[in-house]
Amino acid sequence: MCEYRKNLTHLQSFLLFKDSTVTPMIRWFHKHLAFSMIAVVTLVGLGLVALLLPGQLSSWREKKLLSAARASFERGDLQDAVIICRQLLQGSAFEPDACRLMVAINEQANSPQAVGWALKLAEFSHDEPEALAKLAMVGLKFGETGVAEDALNRLPAPAKGTAGIISIQGGLAIIAGQSEKAESLFERATRLEPSNLNWRLNLLKLHLQFPYLGHADSARRELEALSKNPIIKTDALRALLEDARSHANSQRAAAIAEELASFPNALLPDKLAFLEELQVTSSQRFSIEMAKLREAVGSSGNPELISQVMTWQNNHGLSRESLNWAEELPGNLVERVPVQMAQCDALIGLNEWLRLRTKGAGADWGWMNYLRLAICARAKQALGDIDFRETWDAAITATAGDWSALVSLASLAERWGWNQQAVETLWLIARQPEGQRAALQKLYTIYEGERNLPELYKVAKRYWEVYPKDPIAMNNVASLGLLLGQDADRASKLAAEVYSQKPTVSAFAATYAFSLMRAHEPQKALKVLEKLPSAAMAEPSIGLCYGLVLTATGQRDAGKSYLETALSSGRLFPEKQALAHNALADWTSHSLGVTCSLPSLWDWNWTGDASATPHRQMAQ
Repeated sequence: MCEYRKNLTHLQSFLLFKDSTVTPMIRWFHKHLAFSMIAVVTLVGLGLVALLLPGQLSSWREKKLLSAARASFERGDLQDAVIICRQLLQGSAFEPDACRLMVAINEQANSPQAVGWALKLAEFSHDEPEALAKLAMVGLKFGETGVAEDALNRLPAPAKGTAGIISIQGGLAIIAGQSEKAESLFERATRLEPSNLNWRLNLLKLHLQFPYLGHADSARRELEALSKNPIIKTDALRALLEDARSHANSQRAAAIAEELASFPNALLPDKLAFLEELQVTSSQRFSIEMAKLREAVGSSGNPELISQVMTWQNNHGLSRESLNWAEELPGNLVERVPVQMAQCDALIGLNEWLRLRTKGAGADWGWMNYLRLAICARAKQALGDIDFRETWDAAITATAGDWSALVSLASLAERWGWNQQAVETLWLIARQPEGQRAALQKLYTIYEGERNLPELYKVAKRYWEVYPKDPIAMNNVASLGLLLGQDADRASKLAAEVYSQKPTVSAFAATYAFSLMRAHEPQKALKVLEKLPSAAMAEPSIGLCYGLVLTATGQRDAGKSYLETALSSGRLFPEKQALAHNALADWTSHSLGVTCSLPSLWDWNWTGDASATPHRQMAQ
């Protein structure tokens, strides 16, 4: 009890102490109410500032950096613009404006990395129509038709009907050799937007390129008229220049090129086009105009422009002149990476490997050191140094996994004929989160050119891993798996799933029919293919499938025609050729009265042996 009283006394004294302290404070706050409110508001404000200020500062910093990057881009300092954009992209998971600027920078530099950045923009914007349209246009410009077609397929239906998208489709049709289809598409784009002369210009250029369409002369006359129109005269003259070159009319080409180069704001490519004509027609004037251009570009202080002129010289047998010019430039310009790269390119063109190795070893290209190391590896390889692969690996390491840097190295390796290094580098990109689509498309093109079906199947599976809901990716895995006899159950399920989603797509229908043949159901396969338009059978792979199905259902004579047509195209993979040859062998046996069980055609694996013999190979 005594202890209890003692504790209670302590508690009472504590409460009295607290009360004696707090009560005067409360009275003071009541007396100075206005000041109290100001103090409370100030404290709350400081708390909000502490919470919001980092984000506001970050946003302000990003805007300032973006503004600086745009300013560098507009004055032609592409290297500085890239450095600033990289700072922006490192500080943010996705900065769309910086990504758009990277696309524009690489387009202006005529670098295929523009495709990679456009892919990133489309992916991180969740397939925004504007980003997909840009991706399709950039893909078309740099010859990545697979990327362009994929972007167009992902566009929503309303966007596909715009004049710009229809014009891109026309460009893809030209590359595919479908000039009549391209003509129809360009005419449609022109009708949709008659005031946009660019669509009309596309149609006129097509008529010049394909005279058999019957409009070349009228197109030439119309372009002559458009060359007087200040809005589009430059593009019209460029089209006429290409026409003159295609007809080997050097005098007319030189006159048009000179007119283009004489414009007050003539672009460097137009000035270089004039020099290209002069190099053929007038060696004396060429030397004079070349010297004038070097002087003008050198005095501009723009390393990007200097690099472009040097690169042009290197590609036109003037590598020595590039090196001599570099010795005349101020030190601050020669040390810039674009100029250094052009010098190295000149040394490679002259096979001056010792000088190249010395130059590369003693330089520092900052965050672009991976390029310097790659060039050192090239010099070592040419000199027979056995450690050139170690230097190449060091270049890969120096990228720190940056996908755009890896793309640059893959492009260099391909340019030098280092196919193994190019493929290995592309696979590094394909296995990381960014830049996968472009790398996989490139690998697909490489293996398709090599007719290497097993490697193509690996690419298809990786593409499907990245884009599991993409019907084209699903169909590729299904068709290649069925053809190789690998993962047959999964392939059959994928084929059925894709066909159920889009039964009118000929390629999907053919894959599903192929899976039904593998399941010994040729009659069902025939019903699937009979729903396709007859024009679809002109595609060799689809025609092959139809021929196999017809043969398996007893219509051997009809099937033979499709099989022979598919084989004569020269576009079938060895594995598909083997299927066709075996089916034709069965037709021959049947015509001679020899019995052959056709369903057994589907009991074998076609392993992709390089010899591509028509003989069966039993599954291991």
